[in-house]
Amino acid sequence: MSVGQRVKELRGGMSQIDFAKQFGVTSSTISGIEAGKSIPSVELATRICEMYNCSLDWLLRGIGEKETAKVQPVTPALDIDLMTKYLKVLEENSELQKRLNKEQEKEIEKLQAANSGVQTPQ
Repeated sequence: MSVGQRVKELRGGMSQIDFAKQFGVTSSTISGIEAGKSIPSVELATRICEMYNCSLDWLLRGIGEKETAKVQPVTPALDIDLMTKYLKVLEENSELQKRLNKEQEKEIEKLQAANSGVQTPQ
């Protein structure tokens, strides 16, 4: 079985036009692939495999199983200890920022007080 035949198998009863629209290519691109006149680009082949859950090896070389194993998305476990530490760091950072702001305000007040007594030369 050729690449074109495997593409045609995946397309099933869908028209070449509708199949092509899914991937943003022309029906003549699909027609050329199915007729064996061209091969799909790496991008198109990858998108076909993702859309139709098939192996790239199967599509391009006829090797292996047609369908790829359904991969479950990895969901990180909620680590309560880590989240607690993270929140504590955020809280400490907030407190440090408040203290820094107060110190800066005091320094500004000192400079303003010192400058209010200084006369500028004319």
